[in-house]
Amino acid sequence: MGKLNTNIKTRLFITGANGFIGGHLTAKLSKYRFFEITGLIHKNKIIKNNNVKYIYGNILDKNQISNLTKNTDIIIHCAYGNSMNTSLNSRITIEGSKNIVQAVIKNDIKKLIYISSAGLYNTRYIKVCTENNDYTRSPTDLYTRDKKEAESAVWKMVENRQIVATIIQPTIVYGPNSKTWAKDLFYRIRNAEFYIPSNAKGLANFVYIDDVVQAVRLTINNTKESDNEKFIISGKSPIYWKHIYKSFRLMLNDINYPDKKDQFSFNENLKVMKRKIKANIFSYIPFINYNFHNNCIYSNKKAETFLGYIPKIDFETGLQQTGQWMKKNI
Repeated sequence: MGKLNTNIKTRLFITGANGFIGGHLTAKLSKYRFFEITGLIHKNKIIKNNNVKYIYGNILDKNQISNLTKNTDIIIHCAYGNSMNTSLNSRITIEGSKNIVQAVIKNDIKKLIYISSAGLYNTRYIKVCTENNDYTRSPTDLYTRDKKEAESAVWKMVENRQIVATIIQPTIVYGPNSKTWAKDLFYRIRNAEFYIPSNAKGLANFVYIDDVVQAVRLTINNTKESDNEKFIISGKSPIYWKHIYKSFRLMLNDINYPDKKDQFSFNENLKVMKRKIKANIFSYIPFINYNFHNNCIYSNKKAETFLGYIPKIDFETGLQQTGQWMKKNI
């Protein structure tokens, strides 16, 4: 097995190093003495960490990215477009990923780990989703569409044998500092902008952020086993969507939400959401893209076999830890 040599420091370059996934990766991997980490950030506050060299940069600047990634062993690419400007988002996600790929080629970097999404798969008529399933041909939401094109740019270079890469495909990632499933959720529930139908019978495949970090660390450690492979990363077990809302409400304990809203049918909920969208009440609605009646389970079997990945945090435990963080930060 191709294992990481812990006697020599591995030089990691992490994009989006102060974002949700990138921030957790940077903080946790910096605790290992055999990693030398450079974190790329575009803006916002730098997290104080003496074990990380933070640098400002623009992922859309091809030459700058090429220069910044010199003397790097592995790039972990987490950055993606996450602003109110959808055109800019697409450029950051797609063009930015292409710039990273070109930097890997130009600087002869040993490996690229790309954080993609399990949302790319078409799970409409299947019970278990694996890496062998087809992708959705034409994603309806911009995030998935951009991620699909960005991943395609990475994989094309893998197939052309120009780079060595691993694609990590997490399901719905949640945990402390999550914008979608922590900070924004608090305000959306409070303002009656978050709806899950009471008759939703589908399964939600959540994965706690620490398990995603574990998967990336295992990808680095098991170098040969993870080369040029894609891995779905999900949590211990899925949870029914109809229980999700109640779980988050319990976590956010002080929210008063009219019970009658819980009785809306699926179509009525959708109509309410669409009216709010039309009135521009929502700044961003990730929840509308989820299929609340889909019973598909995302399989970790390949990651378990190749990497030794075993999810450690169940949904309720992860939610408790997220709630503790929110009490201090919201």
